[in-house]
Amino acid sequence: MSSETNLDGRIFGGIDAIPGQLPHQLYLSIENNGKATFCGGVLIEVFDIQLALTAAHCVYKGSRYQTVDPNMVTVIAGKQLHFETGRDEQMRPVSEIHMHRQYDGSDEDQLHDIAVIFYSQPFQINSKVKTIDLPDYGWEQPSNPRKNFPLGSLLFYFGFL
Repeated sequence: MSSETNLDGRIFGGIDAIPGQLPHQLYLSIENNGKATFCGGVLIEVFDIQLALTAAHCVYKGSRYQTVDPNMVTVIAGKQLHFETGRDEQMRPVSEIHMHRQYDGSDEDQLHDIAVIFYSQPFQINSKVKTIDLPDYGWEQPSNPRKNFPLGSLLFYFGFL
């Protein structure tokens, strides 16, 4: 590591996204046991229904099958900066939250750390808010990720710092 290496962020070598670069990224504002937290998510569309896909640990209330109260969660699309409100933001109250039925908070390998969030009104799709492309039905996960994504492959990870 050189003395010029920037270790301020959590992602080594990461860069800030430019506005509109990640239109599928969602920001989840969550009130849980009197504490305000946030999580990331992704905007997807399945059978013409928009919904948010996120990690179950974001909405887990502490006991099996129990999520935070949907009334305490807001989904925000078009958000660029964590601590600032932008003119492209769209907010939606949450109507339902469903975690993977096998998630129990102690899922060390995180195989079941997934949840879907439904909201009452779809987001307006524009240049700053879009659903992410999903694989076609029947797509098979690569059996050897190292072969499919060799060292040096360009991959994207996104979230809010």
